[in-house]
Amino acid sequence: VALVAAIYVVLTLVLAPLSYGAIQFRISEMLMILVLYNPIYSISLVVGCLIANFASPMALLDVGFGTPATLISVIIMIFIKNKTLASLVPSIANGLIIALELKIAYDLPFWLSMVEVFIGEFVVVSIIGLFLFKSVEKNEVIVSSLEMKVDYKESKIDKYITPKSLFMLAAMVIGMILFFKLGLYYIHLEDNDITIALFNYTFGLDTNRVYPFFIIGLIIPILIFASSFIFKWLLGLIIDLVFISIGIAITIISIVLIKENIDFYYYAYFGYYIIIGTISYYSFSINMSRIEIEKN
Repeated sequence: VALVAAIYVVLTLVLAPLSYGAIQFRISEMLMILVLYNPIYSISLVVGCLIANFASPMALLDVGFGTPATLISVIIMIFIKNKTLASLVPSIANGLIIALELKIAYDLPFWLSMVEVFIGEFVVVSIIGLFLFKSVEKNEVIVSSLEMKVDYKESKIDKYITPKSLFMLAAMVIGMILFFKLGLYYIHLEDNDITIALFNYTFGLDTNRVYPFFIIGLIIPILIFASSFIFKWLLGLIIDLVFISIGIAITIISIVLIKENIDFYYYAYFGYYIIIGTISYYSFSINMSRIEIEKN
């Protein structure tokens, strides 16, 4: 129980730029799924959230709002048997409560904040969390160590849960975070627009620099993730490499056009696409090796 709480805290703090704010991808929240396998981990999550929130830029407010949101979520999740339905509880609870917090603290639009928080929580818990623990269910060592109560039944979704699909899912989320958090694309907002404070607080965006084609930088990670399900073998590798090449080209163009404000994070895109390409090729090689072994 203490170990899971510690993991929650460490994941939150190490990924602090992603863990706080109106749009947040608090990766540690994927541990919420553990409650569905053993209710004892509700203690871990509440304690971990409490400690992690003290490091938030809105420390006392996050402690006062965020921690009760987690407490309410785990209590409700314990009584819901359907894992998919239960995974939505943290998104709804945090969406409502954190939106209220942002309304009180910054007078941000309640419903818009609620949607933003809901999306971030949904991606981490209902997509990454469910996929990850569906895979973990098959690992007897982890299941035994964490005393997870598994009622495993083979389902249609299992054939899609592969190391590559899980990696591409994580890559899609990271790509979207890079796009918004690191400022590849700048949204133009009028100075008198009431939402400018929300966008600046959420994304740290500047104004008056609009390069519409940079939106491709957001679309590519989504397309690469989709291709991991649609295309197989050599065709999948070719499709991935095409998308990656376009992404690198867009990154180079952005560096040239915004050279006066360039920083280290722009170059993170190069590493991002290189890693995806390496994993795609590695996955292709492993599959081809298996085919050769089966033939022999």
